[in-house]
Amino acid sequence: MLIIVAIVGVLVCLGCIVGIASPATLLGVVRSIMNKPAMVYLAIGVRFALGVLLILAAPAALYPLVFRIIGGIAILAALGLIVMGRERIIKLVEWFAGMPASAVRAWLVFGFVFGAFLVYGTGLV
Repeated sequence: MLIIVAIVGVLVCLGCIVGIASPATLLGVVRSIMNKPAMVYLAIGVRFALGVLLILAAPAALYPLVFRIIGGIAILAALGLIVMGRERIIKLVEWFAGMPASAVRAWLVFGFVFGAFLVYGTGLV
């Protein structure tokens, strides 16, 4: 389980690096993905699966309580996205895409730190 969490953390970091280097590129990819109905539900499923994964991996992690809390938040976020529906999710993506590049980069730095924490929290590095 911890290896999968570490891989997810690395992927989050890589995605954030791409976005920090070129916010427009990352936002373009996200927009094109969110315009496909199946991809919205895939994104929700991935968030839910990450939450379950973090909860299951928590006992072996360096910070089990934090992993459980983040996992619970991810599951609640997935459920919230289901309640929001596809149209509102697209509006949220468009709102985010309308932010200044510096604000998008700031969020991506936060995302990078989150991904790095996932990797570090596994204790594999």
